Amino acid sequence: MKKWVKRTGVTLLGIFITLVLFWYQPWATFSPSGMIRTFQPDERVHHFRNMEKLYPWVWIRGAEDRHAWPQNAGPLELSYNFKGEERKLDDFLARLQVTGLLVIKDGTVLHERYLQGESKDSRHTSWSVAKSFVSTLVGMAIDDGLIKSVDDRMDHYIPALKNTAYGAARIKDVLQMSSGVTFYESYGAPNSNTSFAMSDAQTVLYRTWIFGEPLNDILAAYDKKEEPGTRWEYRSSDTHMLAWLVTTVMKKPFHTLVEERLWKPLGMEADATWLLDGSDEGIPVGFCCLNATLRDFARLGELYRLGGVWNGKRLLSQSWIKEATIPDADHVMPKNVYGTRGYQYQWWVPKDYDREYIAIGIWGQYIWVDEKAGVVIARTSVDPNFKLNTEESIVVFRAITKAVSTPNEPEDKAAEL
Repeated sequence: MKKWVKRTGVTLLGIFITLVLFWYQPWATFSPSGMIRTFQPDERVHHFRNMEKLYPWVWIRGAEDRHAWPQNAGPLELSYNFKGEERKLDDFLARLQVTGLLVIKDGTVLHERYLQGESKDSRHTSWSVAKSFVSTLVGMAIDDGLIKSVDDRMDHYIPALKNTAYGAARIKDVLQMSSGVTFYESYGAPNSNTSFAMSDAQTVLYRTWIFGEPLNDILAAYDKKEEPGTRWEYRSSDTHMLAWLVTTVMKKPFHTLVEERLWKPLGMEADATWLLDGSDEGIPVGFCCLNATLRDFARLGELYRLGGVWNGKRLLSQSWIKEATIPDADHVMPKNVYGTRGYQYQWWVPKDYDREYIAIGIWGQYIWVDEKAGVVIARTSVDPNFKLNTEESIVVFRAITKAVSTPNEPEDKAAEL
């Protein structure tokens, strides 16, 4: 009897130690405990600018010649009208837990503000703002003639996708989040401590980071739900497949492409990082996870505002910029997406858009571009109510744009939008 009790105790102790080691995984870059802690209210500000301490990652280095934004920065105090109520910008920034706000007009910084311990050197995570960087590389591959048409099927360029749901989808379907695969994505309840509770976005990250499964293989196995190109549904998996696409046709690792085609040509002020999957190969997670400074996020918006030309050199065709930012199918128009915003090639457009478009990431990361006004706005935050606050954020971006585009207007005049 005593021997049985002793053996049972040893067995239970072994199981306990195994579970503890699995949970904390001190030998690995990633651990389940770290992923859970990422979104805790008292920790997420710190974690969002220190993602490299929790997950596997790779450097994206900038050029020796770094671009410095021309400065004419000053205070920005304004009111705006939202649903019949006059509100103040400072209150908005505090309520949405904004960590950084950068306003650029005609290439000059007019306002720059950091909160909650952030600074111009903080490398904040982008979440889905990264999707617009991926789309840009697709445009560059088309400009290079490596992709003939967005109407081509995905498996025409990625043989591994033959006989899969993604393989049968057109590149355009995937760009428009209309792939038709069964990938399900949810962003939880307001004020929840997890950004994507009970969604496939969470599941696939657990599978790759904990069990080492290649993300490409996981996503390629998703089945068909509906005909591609018929209905918009937010699927982060679509963007990762686009990252796989550009890696295949450009024949270089994804992070190398980001470095060579964007980071160095745009003269990014700081080196960035991109989180990797948990496979032995270490592939960047294409649907999120670029970590960079606010000033450098803004440079992608400025490249688009300038029509694809940077320092006299064309990096991206103007035709792609227009194609990527103007919805061209009924199912991606604002009325059929979220009402207040529509979609095109991994860029959002606000309702009643007029050469305005946005890169949006969960928890309130944004790059806003208003081509006609010459304004680019970049913002980072840790807002748990980001989805509910998107409509108001668009109103605020338009109010800021109006304020910096209307000199000598009284500061206390509310922007009626």
